[in-house]
Amino acid sequence: MAANSAREIKELLQKLEKDSNNLDVLNSLAIAYFEYSNQKSNKEDFDYFERAYNLKKTVKSTHNFAWFLYFEWSEIEWYWKEDGAIERAFQIQEECIALNPKSYYPYYLYGYMLLDQRKFKEAIPFLTKAYQIGKCRDILHNIGYCHFQLDEFQIAKDYFTQSATESDTEKRSLYNLALTEWKLNNGAQVKHIADELSTIDTEIHDTISGYNIGFTRWV
Repeated sequence: MAANSAREIKELLQKLEKDSNNLDVLNSLAIAYFEYSNQKSNKEDFDYFERAYNLKKTVKSTHNFAWFLYFEWSEIEWYWKEDGAIERAFQIQEECIALNPKSYYPYYLYGYMLLDQRKFKEAIPFLTKAYQIGKCRDILHNIGYCHFQLDEFQIAKDYFTQSATESDTEKRSLYNLALTEWKLNNGAQVKHIADELSTIDTEIHDTISGYNIGFTRWV
């Protein structure tokens, strides 16, 4: 793995030497350094994400940099004596949304960021837009989560019912549906779901992580 990662980065650096303004190579280098952190000697992933963003503000370069700032850099920026990653991530993802992307990823990321900051009402339109483009059950779950947090339990129930499909392998949507039924005083439904959940490990009422929806080569 280490040899393959080193080879990939070396090839990308060689391509960049021949064309220093190749946006695809810059994005690929940023992703490669992020994926293969053992190949970093400094903060190459940040530097290449930022360099791609500064070169040209495309859907890919804005989205990927905003994702990196929000989910990764915000956790370690203190080490570099920096702050403001969250605020900058919002600003850059807003720039991405303004480009009217055809992919659902940017809308989902922005909606998830708002949700993560407990701005549930503001998050719903962006999550809804994302679902209109890409019919992903994770999005339905997180829309339901927003409505639950807004005490809109009947609406939340509808979304959790839709997202509690066979793809709900961790039964998180089903678990959240049980909590919603409890809020609606539907004891019989809670018992029915509890019987199904009794044989599995469950967690607290939660979202489905936005991690895997923000980071992509193909935005």
